[in-house]
Formats: sequence, C-alpha cells, structure tokens
Amino acid sequence: MSAISRRIRDLEDSIGAALFIRHHRGVSLTDAGRAFIVRARRAITEIDTAKLEVGAAGRAEEGALRIGIFSSLASGFIAELLECYAQQHPGIHTKFIEGTPTGVLDTGGRRTGRAAAAALWDDIATALAKGKVETAAHGLRHHLEYVSRQLADHLGARPIFRADGNYDLGELLPNVLSRAKELYGKAADAAQSWGNTTAKEAALERKATLSGSSGASNVEQWAVNKAVHYNEWANFGKKDFEPVVTAFKELLECLRCKDCQTWLYVTPRGGSPDSLRCQCSAVSLNLKAKPK
Repeated sequence: MSAISRRIRDLEDSIGAALFIRHHRGVSLTDAGRAFIVRARRAITEIDTAKLEVGAAGRAEEGALRIGIFSSLASGFIAELLECYAQQHPGIHTKFIEGTPTGVLDTGGRRTGRAAAAALWDDIATALAKGKVETAAHGLRHHLEYVSRQLADHLGARPIFRADGNYDLGELLPNVLSRAKELYGKAADAAQSWGNTTAKEAALERKATLSGSSGASNVEQWAVNKAVHYNEWANFGKKDFEPVVTAFKELLECLRCKDCQTWLYVTPRGGSPDSLRCQCSAVSLNLKAKPK
C-alpha cells in the first residue's frame, strides 16, 4: 500500500466514513467524500489566505501605523519622508498625530497624551463601525478604570479605603468627579480672595462644564441605581452606545489640559495642595486663598 493510500485510510478511520469507492478501474468519491472535499477545499483556501495576510503583516506590507510627531518636526524633510513611506507601502494605513513632546511621548509604558487619546477613540470608533459593541464597551471600560485610578491619585480623591486596592469603577470615578468639582470651587474662591477675576471665571467655567456633562450625569446615576452601569454596556446596540462614548469622551476632556493633553494634578501631593495644574502649565489654578 502506498503512503497516499495509507493516509487516506487513516483519514477515513478518523472520521468514521468511507470517502472513496475502490474498484478495478480506480476510485470514485462516495457521497460523504464529495461533501468532505467541498469543505476541505474551503478550509485550504482559508488557510492560504490567512498565511498571505499574516505574512504581509509580518513583513510590514499591511496593517496600521500611528506616528506621534512633535510640532517642531511636523514640516520639512520628516513629513516628506513619512509621506514617501506611505506611498511606497499602500497596504499600511498611516496616521500622523502632531503635538508637543508632553502630548505625544509615551509615559510609564502606557499610551498617554494626544497620541494615546486619538488612538483610543479611533479604536473604539472602529469597533463600533464594525458593529462590535462588546469590544468597544470593553475598551471604554478598561480606559475609564485606568484613568480613574490615575486621576484619583493626581487629584487626591478619597474613595473608601480597600486594603486589597481592588476599587470598582463605580466607586472611583464618582469620587474623582466630586474631588475635581471641589478643587475647581476652591480655585474660584482663592481667585476671588485675590481679586483675580480671570482665574475665577476660568475655574467656574471648568466646574460648570464638568457638572453639566452628560457623562457626569451617568456617573451620578451609577451611585443611585446599580442597574444603570457599565456592566450593561455590552448589551447595548450601536446607536445606544455611541452617545455613551461621546458623553465620556467629553467628560474626560474636563479633567485634562487641551494644550498638552495631560491629566490635571495637584501640587504638592498629600496634605493641603497649593495649585491644580497640568504639565505644560497652560492650566495653573491657585488653591490658596489670600491671608486675611
């Protein structure tokens, strides 16, 4: 018996059906054999396609490339070089994100700043465009959990202490928003005491924007009604979830600098803070009232 014949016999034994009728003129397919070969050909085609696509991605012939570029380098030969690369690699979707060093650079192993924000919301929008609400919901929830921990630390929020550090998003985010409103209020009062009308208006505007955001309203509902919660997001339809994404995107913008895109933080950390600011100092709100 030839090697091919042995392999066919082994295959027939494994699936429990004869694939060929053997006779003196050769062989012919059984009904089971005809059904099997149709599906087998489809499987081989899918495997070949997968090899081509994955191989192309591995050779950097297809895929997505996001490039954060400093504003000072966004023109001239760097831009021309990147444009040439895009022309030579049409299978790669290239997106350029222009910004300042603090807004583009990666910090602490996580995507931060303008590049991170653009990538995150792009990923969520892509998932929604494909109707993958569960994927978009997971991405938004994961981001909110990470940001809530960062902001709780940056702003000095005071959630109920847990020895294991296992804080729920529904516990952290409401405390972060409450703390942010408190700090904006303190900044307005401090500016009033110093007679700084511009600083007072800036602080009050930030507080009003935060309080009026639909995202903040959603967070407040979580504390009252656990049924209105991110655990239900995966069950939403695309049209139902899109406003949720927009609401939280706008909410987070109330807690970062529009220029450098870094999260706001208090200084000094711990104790009684003197100011609420960002890395580039475009936001720098004094929290200390004028001594009487």
